[in-house]
Amino acid sequence: MNGIDSTGWTTRKALLSGVATIQQELSLVPGRSVAENVFLGIEQNRHGMLTGSLRRRFDELEERCHFGLKAETRVRDLRVAEQQKVEILRALAREAKVIIMDEPASSLTADEVERLHAVINQLRCEGRTVIYITHSLGAALATCDRVTVLRDGRWVTTARSVDMTEEKLVEKMLGRPTDVAYSPRRSLALPNRKVLEVSNLIGGPLVSGATLEVHSGRSWASRVS
Repeated sequence: MNGIDSTGWTTRKALLSGVATIQQELSLVPGRSVAENVFLGIEQNRHGMLTGSLRRRFDELEERCHFGLKAETRVRDLRVAEQQKVEILRALAREAKVIIMDEPASSLTADEVERLHAVINQLRCEGRTVIYITHSLGAALATCDRVTVLRDGRWVTTARSVDMTEEKLVEKMLGRPTDVAYSPRRSLALPNRKVLEVSNLIGGPLVSGATLEVHSGRSWASRVS
């Protein structure tokens, strides 16, 4: 971080170094309010006594993101998508210089994803770095300056988004051209010939005197005499 090598990373050490992570698996306190979760661990205090207004700080943060969350709402009463937004706000509240977002839009609607991308662009303009982990190739190309492809846990390539397309990304992810990965499906049908014929079939009270013909490469046809 900032040109300094570091080992033995912990969550606390990362936060003190200006690195925040938005995990795909939520790590909120259900019984606490939205504001309390957002500022958990970074509450303003003096000599161990809490000071300042969580509501005021929360309103300032919400004004930046427009997620539509209420400070006093208990997290356990929120939908999963809304809890995801609390995770995002919590990372932003720490004023991190590097924010790692692991599939942050997985539970968001299209409008909410658009607002999230607007927040990412704002953070970029503020000089922050956002590492956006996503399977949405279109979102990666539209939002990020550079894209990196990993395959089987190994680095494959890093390139400018303007130099990549979704097709090129897929090729890098698969390790082979898409026309090889998705070759046309060949028909396995045999020549059209009769392979089964049944006459005067009786099967309980519902089937009596039925005739059935089955041809290769075709759906079966039957008739009742």
